[in-house]
Amino acid sequence: MTVRHGALRTFVAHACYQALLVVLTPVATLIFVAKNTVRGTLDADLMAWAFGRLSLGAAAFPARAGRRPVWVHAVSVGEVRACAALVEALSKDGDVVVSTATPTGLATARELFGERAFVAPLDLGWCVGRIFRRLDPRALLLVELEVWPTLLRHANRREVPALVVSGRITANSARRYDSLSWWLPTFERVDLIAAQDETIAERFVAVGVPAERVHVAGNLKHEGTRAADPATVASLSAELGLDRAAEPVLVIGSTHEGEDELALSIWEGVRAACGPVRLVLVPRHPPRVPAVAAMIASRGQAVTLRTAVRHADDWAPGAVLLVDTVGELAAFFALCDVVFLGGSLVPVGGHNVLEPAIARRPQVVGPHLDSCRSEALRLQAAGALWIVADVAEAITRMTRLIEDDALRRAAGERGAEVVASLSGATAEHVRLLAPWLSGRH
Repeated sequence: MTVRHGALRTFVAHACYQALLVVLTPVATLIFVAKNTVRGTLDADLMAWAFGRLSLGAAAFPARAGRRPVWVHAVSVGEVRACAALVEALSKDGDVVVSTATPTGLATARELFGERAFVAPLDLGWCVGRIFRRLDPRALLLVELEVWPTLLRHANRREVPALVVSGRITANSARRYDSLSWWLPTFERVDLIAAQDETIAERFVAVGVPAERVHVAGNLKHEGTRAADPATVASLSAELGLDRAAEPVLVIGSTHEGEDELALSIWEGVRAACGPVRLVLVPRHPPRVPAVAAMIASRGQAVTLRTAVRHADDWAPGAVLLVDTVGELAAFFALCDVVFLGGSLVPVGGHNVLEPAIARRPQVVGPHLDSCRSEALRLQAAGALWIVADVAEAITRMTRLIEDDALRRAAGERGAEVVASLSGATAEHVRLLAPWLSGRH
């Protein structure tokens, strides 16, 4: 585990980084408490998550961890789901625990991994050190690009291999890391990077990872994408009383701040062209639900919260169904006619376009696709996905899809075929990781 930066330079850079975090953490904590108090969302689970980030409380540690487990860190929902198949495969040879940094990520991780899930520590020395002392992991697996300086420093000092799986770095991120290379001697501390494709592998080498440590292993999200359980779908359909023949269903999922208004405009435009169309709106972060509900009401539209629906009559006719739960998006994809996937009309980078595809649903996305461009282009080429520039183009495309049953069905089947063709990443990751996890590297 060699570090090419001089010892003094590395010490100064890390000391400055830690000092900055020490100053910013109390400020960020006050902002977090103030924002969530105003929203009325400062509940027990959210507080447990916040304390967990400080390595305090039960949420900070996995309740079930054997001797020297493999520690997998996945930042949020998408990464947690992506690593599920890999965690399952690695669990055959020893204990695996999974950390995540967001409340929704933790809810998803607990759903998938139970007591093996815990809250990732802030990148402060005492927080990270406490977790390492408690877990004593034999390897640290970082999903996509969770290369936090303090986390890697502690792994190096304890001779714990730091291994990036399903590694991804955008061109913009590569430029930023390169400009901060003096202050972040980070990539030299990584022992292995299993990159998603050749282009990404070249970017990692460009930012300072020795070429012999970089390998192409494929994208775990391709295999971590699973269709919703049919029983769950049937139960949800009965609960909502959906009749798609009478009223088509539009799902707009994973929206971000500034995008919800655009989503409502899309629905209003489609409804004006097609007649009655039901809208299921799923914000990416549930704490934003009260603000989104207020926005919908201010536009003169009725809104029904998902948690308020126990039977079909609870979803008022013509009302937006605003989803304030976690973990149901895949089931909603299976129940709708057309999907618009958020994070793409605002510069977030998009989300996992394979999730609607595996549900055999056609989808429309905006132009901001840095996180999923390769998959989006494959689906577009197959005729299963359409990339639009703005709300007006989205309305035109989605109106046509709702009006054309044959087009919708064909697009859905093609999307499922694309997902089926993307396989093998888990097996290749297991092969690359085996020497490091067994101590034979």
